[in-house]
Amino acid sequence: SFGIGITFSRIEDTEGGGSRIRIKQLVKHGSAETDGTLKEGDFITHVNGVSLVGMDDDEIRNFIRGPSGTSVQIKYQRDSTNKEVCLTRGNAGYWGLREELEALRMSFASLEVEKKGLKQGMLELQRRYEAEKAHRVEVEEKLQALDLESKSVKRSHREQ
Repeated sequence: SFGIGITFSRIEDTEGGGSRIRIKQLVKHGSAETDGTLKEGDFITHVNGVSLVGMDDDEIRNFIRGPSGTSVQIKYQRDSTNKEVCLTRGNAGYWGLREELEALRMSFASLEVEKKGLKQGMLELQRRYEAEKAHRVEVEEKLQALDLESKSVKRSHREQ
């Protein structure tokens, strides 16, 4: 079974007796961190509408956990304000890999665009090279024609 990517600790409640469940840490790439609603220091009060009062840590952990991809409703308290969030259970490593995979996909797509651009650039350079080469041949032919014409003019000038 999978959780929501948190670690928690039990804090003694000085006002009401008993204890409260405080979020100690958000696991990197976990559902809670990715969602961004829960914060370290928030107190979890209910899971799927059921109060955590009287449950031990293992019961709470097992109550939060469930099959990957399923939702869990978390009621929590921050600064004496009750709030609620619905999170998807999953493996924090899975979420991290999913994020990496998406980044790789974006990078690959970017490389494909770059590759197409480079290919177009190479084709353009090749076209320009061929055009320049044809122009150079044309200029050389004109220069040869001028050179022959110049020699012919000089010869006819000498013969006069």
